[in-house]
Amino acid sequence: MRVYPQWIQHRLTLGTYLLVILAASVPRLMFLDRFLTVDEVNFWVARSGVFLNALRAGDALQTAISTHPGVTTMWSGAIGIWLRRPLFDAGLLPGLTVPGAIGLMRLPLALAHTAGVVLGYALLRRMLSGEAALLAALFWAFDPFVVAYSRLLHVDAPLTTFVTISLLAALRYWNGTRSRRSLVCSAIAGGLALLSKSPSLVLFPIIGLIAIWATLVPDRWESGTDKLPNGWRPLLSGLFAWGVIALLTMLLLWPALWVGPAKVYEQLQTGVTIEGAQPHILGNFFLGQPDDAPGSLFYPVTIALRLTPWTMVGLLALPFVWHHMQRATKRDLALLALYAIVFALALTFFPKKFNRYLLPIFPALDILAAVGFWQIIVVLARHQQRYRTAIRIAAQSVLVLLAALNIWWWQPYEIAAFNQLLGGAPAGARTFVIGWGEGFELVANWLNEQPNITSVSTVSRIPVVQNPYMRQGANAQTPLNGDLPPAAGYLVVYVSQTQRGDLSLPFNQFYPGRIPLHTISIHGVPYAWIYQVPPAVEQERAAQFGM
Repeated sequence: MRVYPQWIQHRLTLGTYLLVILAASVPRLMFLDRFLTVDEVNFWVARSGVFLNALRAGDALQTAISTHPGVTTMWSGAIGIWLRRPLFDAGLLPGLTVPGAIGLMRLPLALAHTAGVVLGYALLRRMLSGEAALLAALFWAFDPFVVAYSRLLHVDAPLTTFVTISLLAALRYWNGTRSRRSLVCSAIAGGLALLSKSPSLVLFPIIGLIAIWATLVPDRWESGTDKLPNGWRPLLSGLFAWGVIALLTMLLLWPALWVGPAKVYEQLQTGVTIEGAQPHILGNFFLGQPDDAPGSLFYPVTIALRLTPWTMVGLLALPFVWHHMQRATKRDLALLALYAIVFALALTFFPKKFNRYLLPIFPALDILAAVGFWQIIVVLARHQQRYRTAIRIAAQSVLVLLAALNIWWWQPYEIAAFNQLLGGAPAGARTFVIGWGEGFELVANWLNEQPNITSVSTVSRIPVVQNPYMRQGANAQTPLNGDLPPAAGYLVVYVSQTQRGDLSLPFNQFYPGRIPLHTISIHGVPYAWIYQVPPAVEQERAAQFGM
């Protein structure tokens, strides 16, 4: 292998960091105002405002708002609200719309996710070869499932980023050089994960297992020895330090823990035992039919359909190239795979299931797949010694280009991305409930072009994600007691209504029996049907036609 001078190596390394920064930032920072989701408008925008007001008033207990607990999400929303005034005064926000305001609330989290990918790359470079680490970071950066939720003011993506960083830093600390910076990084990220969403509790057994495996079964331990080379003291001291730093992180960022830890515990327990243990209040959909509590197949199917084609191939190839890897690398990858399995199994026991709940394992799957793919490239290149470097560079470039083109193809609707090898977006729509608000901005755009839109109202199941995009004077509203409003001119049926069988009056009078005026589709999947509401008849008169 060719060895470059040190100054060239430094510039090449800097170039790879710039590439990862670009790959992580562009898809996450674009389209922050493109569409709104129901949970953001109904919950997280208001919660962020309450959180900010509690901070301003010094009312620490009132920062305990959500059972998730969603503290990192509310911090992002609060910062976005706080930024409006200075940006407006500086002339940078001359006309801020509702989607623009929510986009500003999303921005701090999007930046955090970008930083998370870059930090993850720095950690991966110390665990894998430079080429494998770069491929893994770019698979993570370009994963459409991860990108989709990284642009939202919600809790699943923060959990994903912070759990992944915590695991990678823990692997670096216990399986690497025992750098204190890695331990502190893992613990801080772990604390942020715990502040984001309760499934982060899976970190405790996984971090413990990483520490135990590295301390009691190190690579240097020769079989047959009677004495453990490291012992229990460094194991316990490392875990204790991790726990203390994680707790301090939580205390620093969540004032409610200062004054009401009992209330916080009770609130979080409610979220796990009551909310998580019940099917979703609006119902669910799985494998082509309404299913309030999907069974054990739900998350394996989620993994298969939410993978990209190359991550699927890389994961399938990994067992066949396992014996080519170093022992330390195998241990790190095995622990990442174990984390993914444990996380998926833990979620399986809860009846409330959505495929986004499994998002936190996808960076780990991207890393595993990248290593599997890279090992295939290395093995193939060994048979062509003369062109080995060219083959490795070309193969890596092709994979990165495919991943970049894929994210470009799905944008700005990466939320609708499903594995093309298994049928793509149409297969996803036949398998899972879809439609969280995406597409209503397209509904509004079409309605805004209608000449009578300001003189009639639109009937919609979830107008909160449609009205912010309607032009001035136009509005959407929900029907009252199943009746059409007197001035109704249009009616919108949304895809999640049809999947869940939630077609009550007056929507079932239009779908599926009538022909819609217009259909909104995203990547070949119908998301919304717009119907013309016939004008009301003021007085019915009997009539007889023919003789």
